[in-house]
Amino acid sequence: MLYAIAYRLSPADVVSNLTPPTRASADERWTITVHNDDYTTQAFVTELLKTVFELPEGEATETMLRVHRTGSAPFGTYPASIAENRCVRAVRNAREQGFPFLIRAERA
Repeated sequence: MLYAIAYRLSPADVVSNLTPPTRASADERWTITVHNDDYTTQAFVTELLKTVFELPEGEATETMLRVHRTGSAPFGTYPASIAENRCVRAVRNAREQGFPFLIRAERA
């Protein structure tokens, strides 16, 4: 099952779109993938990876550069509830700053 956080969804839409019909088990793990776009700044993506996903500076910068060069990059596997929560926080932060940031969480 794939959950995509799309460009034009409000935070409320994101929450409803991320709520699966059957809850994920507590030990289920999801992989997070960030996608490139022509508007979200590299500095913003790096900062988001550091603050929301708690990546160290070097790893956040490396991930941002992989996204920029290849179009997308998986960067972490988290328990389902944490992945969902962090994706929602990331999209809210991006929308508040006016960015169309795209991120997805999918079962690992």
